[in-house]
Formats: sequence, structure tokens, C-alpha cells
Amino acid sequence: MRTMLLLLAGTTITVTSSSVSPQFISPNGDGKKDQATYSFELSVPTTDLYPPSGDPTAPDGVYRWKLQGTLAIGSVRTITASSELEVPHPFVDDLVAARKDANDNAQITLKNGTELNVASDTSRTLPAGNYYLTKLDVEAKGTLAVSGKVVLWCAGNVKFAADAKVNAGGAADQLWIVQG
Repeated sequence: MRTMLLLLAGTTITVTSSSVSPQFISPNGDGKKDQATYSFELSVPTTDLYPPSGDPTAPDGVYRWKLQGTLAIGSVRTITASSELEVPHPFVDDLVAARKDANDNAQITLKNGTELNVASDTSRTLPAGNYYLTKLDVEAKGTLAVSGKVVLWCAGNVKFAADAKVNAGGAADQLWIVQG
């Protein structure tokens, strides 16, 4: 199983997958592992966001990638480079904001139209789609599952309590969480 949780604009990125290990750099020379560098070739369709696969857990403030080729970030920006570059922070906010009016929220029941709460000891399965959220909260022993490819575009807080299950047993690459 591969699951991706992407929290770029919120200054933390955690990606869990199966193929690439992170390398760390210390841009200020203090020896701390405070930036992550990825080597990959990535082409992102203009209709969606597909972050690089890998198995990195990177510390706060990470938005520096090493790439070869062209990095297209949705329809927002295209960057061409063959060495280390900084991916600008605001692009994630722009992508999330674009989903405020173009989403599949009408398919599911959400508190206040944009808040997804999974209570303790309950399960929730989302059908395939793009969902714009202002809050995502999976309480202790709550289970969030998906049937088909689901992208959660979060403009607010994301919280997974202890013992919460998110896409447990789900298919690879089916749940993507992007927080702006």
C-alpha cells in the first residue's frame, strides 16, 4: 500500500510510498538536516497534482527539490531545471483555493459544506473525487477509507488522532491529501 499525505504550504511534508529515500542538505552549514532534496523526473498533468513518489519524512520548512527535466505544478506554474531549485510556497495555496468552487463536495455529506469529521469508532468511505475541505478530523479509532481515487484539498486544519485509520488496506495511490 502507498499513501501520500502532502502538507507543503503548512510547512511540513510527509510522503509515504515505496521507492525513493530522502537525502538531506543543510543550506546554512549548521549540520542540521533541515531541508530535503529529492532526485526525480516529474510531469504533472494540468488537471491534478501528483507529487513525487518516495519514502521521505522531511522536517518543517521543506520546499526544496532536486529535479531533472520539467516540473509542472497543476496549471499554476511550470519550472524547467537540471539542478536544485526552490519550489515556491504559494503554489500549493493556489491549487487548494482553485478547488473551492470546482470540487465534488455535493457527492458527500460534510459539516458546514466543507468540514469532514470522522467520529471515534465510526467509519467513513469517500467515493472517487476531488473534495475541498476547511477541516479534516479523524478521531481516535475512526476510519477514513476511499473507493477510487480521492484527493482532499484542505484549506484548514488536518488532524488524525491516535489509533485513527486513514486508507488502511486501501489501494496504492488512491488517497492524496494536499494542505494549503
